[in-house]
Amino acid sequence: MSAYLTGKSLDGVLELTRELGGDVDAVLRAPGLPASAFSKHDELVPYPLRGALVENAAKHLNQPAFGMKLAQLRFKSNYAKELKIYVTSAKTLQQGFKDLILHLRTRSLGIEYKLETDRESCSFSRALPPQEALVSPQVTIIVLA
Repeated sequence: MSAYLTGKSLDGVLELTRELGGDVDAVLRAPGLPASAFSKHDELVPYPLRGALVENAAKHLNQPAFGMKLAQLRFKSNYAKELKIYVTSAKTLQQGFKDLILHLRTRSLGIEYKLETDRESCSFSRALPPQEALVSPQVTIIVLA
């Protein structure tokens, strides 16, 4: 199975590209994403295309930290307000992570989320299907001890 994210995962890429003085058309051209993908938040976008878009923007703008800047922009714009609600309303850290994983599963397809807990810590990880992990070697791990 391939990995997909919803079109909402593209939010902020074009805006940040413009803000940093980049050419939006050039950034879109390389991965082959149609401009319409940015207005259809519930449609599925192949994970490799989304990764290629962010990587292409970083190269085009000569901004290796483009992904981090995008995350900061999204945080400031209340991009994931649902996640903040889940985590802050959970009675335990473990329940907060479980709610987070449930939410992420509604926004993606083919991506594995895993929660590990023990007495002293709780960790959350995300992994792509093996055939795509080689193309986009990314794993997100959050550990709270």
